[in-house]
Amino acid sequence: MTKQASQEQASRLKDLFDTSGYTEKGLQELLGSAVPPTQQFRPKATYLTREDSPQNVLLRLFFLHEPVALRVVRAILPTWFVDLCVDSDLLAVEGECAVANTALVPAADFLFASDALTFSRMASSDFVLPASSATARYMLDFMMRRPVSTTLDLGTGCGILAHFASKFSGRVVATDINPHASEYAEFNAWLNGVENIEVRTGNLFEPVDGQRFDLILTNPPFVLAPSNEFAFRDNDMVLDEFCGMLARTAPNYLEEGGCFQMICEWVETADEPWHERLDRWFADSNCDIWVLHAAPENPANYAQVRITETSTRDPEKDAANFAEWLDYYRANGITAIHSGIITMRRREGPNWTRIQALNTRVQGAVYEAIEDGFMNRDRLDTIAGEDELLGLTPRLSDDALLEQSYERSNDKWRPRRMSLSIETGLRDEIQLDFGSVEFLTLFDGTRTVAECISALADTRSEEIDEVRESCLPIVRTLIERGFLALA
Repeated sequence: MTKQASQEQASRLKDLFDTSGYTEKGLQELLGSAVPPTQQFRPKATYLTREDSPQNVLLRLFFLHEPVALRVVRAILPTWFVDLCVDSDLLAVEGECAVANTALVPAADFLFASDALTFSRMASSDFVLPASSATARYMLDFMMRRPVSTTLDLGTGCGILAHFASKFSGRVVATDINPHASEYAEFNAWLNGVENIEVRTGNLFEPVDGQRFDLILTNPPFVLAPSNEFAFRDNDMVLDEFCGMLARTAPNYLEEGGCFQMICEWVETADEPWHERLDRWFADSNCDIWVLHAAPENPANYAQVRITETSTRDPEKDAANFAEWLDYYRANGITAIHSGIITMRRREGPNWTRIQALNTRVQGAVYEAIEDGFMNRDRLDTIAGEDELLGLTPRLSDDALLEQSYERSNDKWRPRRMSLSIETGLRDEIQLDFGSVEFLTLFDGTRTVAECISALADTRSEEIDEVRESCLPIVRTLIERGFLALA
């Protein structure tokens, strides 16, 4: 296992990787991606790293996990660096070759050691997934980043969420049931010079019993598999009950106003719609709930994708696995599998639940949109009554985009539908009628809601009370979802 030396040596080690171009940007420029390639794309990466340069030798060792002649390693890389890597167990000498004991994956300005993606290692009970895992990177985009005193990274793995949280947290506690993961998380904190992460080993919330946090993050083993074959992605509980248990338990460890964020999957059955299943997870949580819900998958497609991720390229075994997964879903009456990001905020008083479709085009950091969403809802909840809402002066968001489509009918183009979307953040969209469009153009930041309603009533020659009754719920929805911005 990796070993730590002095912090000065860690800094020298990290600096050499950085100056050699072993960074997220450097890998993207050379290989087109900072994610270790699958077998299908290894020939390209092997070809592009064939010349003996510091960047290429490091990539062949720690990214492609290929043995490199020791004479080449010592000729290209500084002696102190090679010796330190051997002393830290990052490298091993096997005959006349140097072989990496770990994978090293860059993310932003961090570098993360973990196990390499090989089938035999992945099947090990203590396997630690690299920081390049899709779910970890996806979770980072949605991770709230307001300054907080304490953050818990539950099931930290190699520590990627904990490291990013360390930038805005006074203190981060990172826990994992796997001692091997704890060792990696501690090593990575040393390698990256991060001093406000405390790593603890134990099951679920046991290492932090009796404590509360401002933010709890988790990328749990949520895959809905019929067996616990891969510890890093499967769990011992039936279907989605592991994630349901986390949702029910996490609020007990939140400070007032604190948030719990989890990426997860859940099922729908013939007897229970998926949203009712989630309602059971959130009952009596004393939390505001925001579910960003991705499009569901049918069980057959889901099983095929998951089996492919860990396939041994053995058609007979893959076919047997597929049959086992589908039999499992049929036995439990599963009709669809859902996924998404769940954010729960502990708050005394009447709580709310918001379920929003997750746009497939969402890319990059969208945490600001989540933080703004909570802020907008809080602002609405503080409005004392109708008169105060009428006195607001909202402005249509600068990011709003209005689109109109037409259909051909009787040799003429007729308007079919109109939609208002925001092409940044969560990329939300709502359908509008033409009257609503007319109403929205009035919100320029100088008129009050009351004045906009009055102008609309005059335009339509309708009773203002009736217009007000129909428009106020629309205004609240548009504010909550960020289409109307408040000063």
